[in-house]
Amino acid sequence: MAPLYRAARQISRINVGARRFSLQARPGIFTIGTALACFTPARMLLAMRKEVVIPRLGSSDESDLVKVLRWIKQPGERVREGEPLLEVETDKVNVEIEAPAAGRLVEIRAQAGSEARFNAVVGIIESED
Repeated sequence: MAPLYRAARQISRINVGARRFSLQARPGIFTIGTALACFTPARMLLAMRKEVVIPRLGSSDESDLVKVLRWIKQPGERVREGEPLLEVETDKVNVEIEAPAAGRLVEIRAQAGSEARFNAVVGIIESED
């Protein structure tokens, strides 16, 4: 019990994305079972999130940057897989980027008017399962 208690004192906070989980360590209360219960929400939270990525839009693109023109969906709104999320502009065309999964748009990392690289994460969708 003592080594587990010492380890718990060293790791008092766990950061997962934008959420913070705290562990309370007291002798005789912190056990293996409560440790697993504390870490389970963090694992589940990571599994529930899907990144919105700017795909490479063609092999002939001269630049690695795209400009985010507008977000069709706003944070907090529900989205379906394949539904348009945002519109981007390349050197040659304007393209709508589709949602990679169903859920709720929880974070926008590239605002309208900003530039992003191909394969950059521009948003996060959290599944509602």
